[in-house]
Amino acid sequence: MRLAHDSACKTTDVVTVNESSVKGFVVSRTAKTKRGPAGKRKTAKRKSSTRVHARRDTGRVRRNTYDEREYAGIAFNRIVMISAAGICMVALVIGGVLWSGGYVGGAANVVNEKAAGVARDVGFKVKKITLRGAHDTAHADVLDAVGPIVGESILHVDLDGARARVEELGWVRVAAVTRLLPDTINVSVRERRPSAVWQHDGVLALIDASGAVIQTISGDAYSQLPMVVGAGAPEAASGVLKALTDHPAISERIHALIRIGERRWDLKLRNGLIIKLPDSARPTVQAAAINELSQLHDAQGILDQEIEYIDLLDPDRVLMRRRGQTALIDR
Repeated sequence: MRLAHDSACKTTDVVTVNESSVKGFVVSRTAKTKRGPAGKRKTAKRKSSTRVHARRDTGRVRRNTYDEREYAGIAFNRIVMISAAGICMVALVIGGVLWSGGYVGGAANVVNEKAAGVARDVGFKVKKITLRGAHDTAHADVLDAVGPIVGESILHVDLDGARARVEELGWVRVAAVTRLLPDTINVSVRERRPSAVWQHDGVLALIDASGAVIQTISGDAYSQLPMVVGAGAPEAASGVLKALTDHPAISERIHALIRIGERRWDLKLRNGLIIKLPDSARPTVQAAAINELSQLHDAQGILDQEIEYIDLLDPDRVLMRRRGQTALIDR
C-alpha cells in the first residue's frame, strides 16, 4: 500500500513542475522589431495571439490531463488497498481451516522428519549413551527412561522429556541430560540418600529425609535405618528426619519413629528408651528439641542410661523417668 501512495505523491510533483514550465513558456514570448530599407524602424506586425492562446490552452489541457492522472492514481490506490484486505481475509480463513484440520501440524511433522534424516546422514546421530552418578539406580531403568534414541538424530532428541522421565525413578533426586556432539547423549544423576524405612499396611518402603518414597524393600534390607510407622508418616516425618541428620549420635540409636495421633512423634531407641517430641508441626520446634536432647547426651550420656522415657513436650523443661521408678526427674 505504501508503494501505491508514494507513486501518487510523485504524480503531484510532476503536476507542479509542469505548471511552472508553462508559465516560463508564456513569459518568453516578446515582440520583435525590424529595420526597413530607408533605415526607418518598422515595427513587426504582431502575429495573432491565437497561437499563444492556443499554447496557453494547451497548458490548461496538460494540467487537466495531469489532474486526471492524479485522481486515477488515488482511485488505483484505493482499489489496491481493498484488494489486499480481501486477500488477507481469504488467507486467514484458509489458514484457519488448514489448522483446524491438522494439515499445518502434519506438514510441520514432515519437515521435522526430513530435517532429522538430513542430520543423521551427515553424522549427527546418537551412537552411545553415557551415564554418571547412578550407584543404586539400575542402569537399565535409566536407559528405558531415556528411550530408544540410539540411531536417531541427536539434534532432535527431547532432552527435557528424557530428564523428566529419569527423575521419575525412585532413586533419582535430580538429573541432567545433555548432548555431546556429534554422537553422544550424557545422563548425570544425583541419587537420594535413604533416611528411614516406612512401614504401612504390612509394606516396607525406603524413604529419604524429605519423605519421598525410593522403593519397596524386604524386611531384612536396610535394618540399620529407623522405622517410620503410620499413615502419611513419610511427609510428616521429613522435619524430624532432617533434624536427625545433624545428630548422628541420636539417629544411629533410633529404632522407630512412631506417629502419635497424627499430631506429634515418639522416637523409640534400640534400647527401648522413648523420647516424646513436642506437639508441633513446625520443623524448627522439633529441631530445637532434638538439639537439646543431643546436648544432654553429650553432657550426661542419658541415652545410655536405664531411662524409660524422656519428655520433651514442654520446650521449657525436660522430664525423665527411670525404669522401675514412678518419680519423675526434672532436668
